[in-house]
Amino acid sequence: MKNNEKSEELWKRAHERNAKRVRNMMIQLGGLWVKLGQYLSTRADVLPSAYISILKQLQDSLPPRPLQEVFFFYNFFPNIDHGNLLN
Repeated sequence: MKNNEKSEELWKRAHERNAKRVRNMMIQLGGLWVKLGQYLSTRADVLPSAYISILKQLQDSLPPRPLQEVFFFYNFFPNIDHGNLLN
């Protein structure tokens, strides 16, 4: 293996490892961080391919929110018309 190939392999593994860390942190922080990750997963012109493929998981495979959290939102914002949210 040439030095250039070794270097590329090291970068690829580093990007994969760090992309997983970023994805996990975004899931943990939730909300707008998940939205940011979803947006970044569409930006192949900005991020390496490892980040794109791993952040794409934020598009459709997030863990469900606990029902108590949904009810908290519903009760915390009583002035919002929640009818559209429930249909």
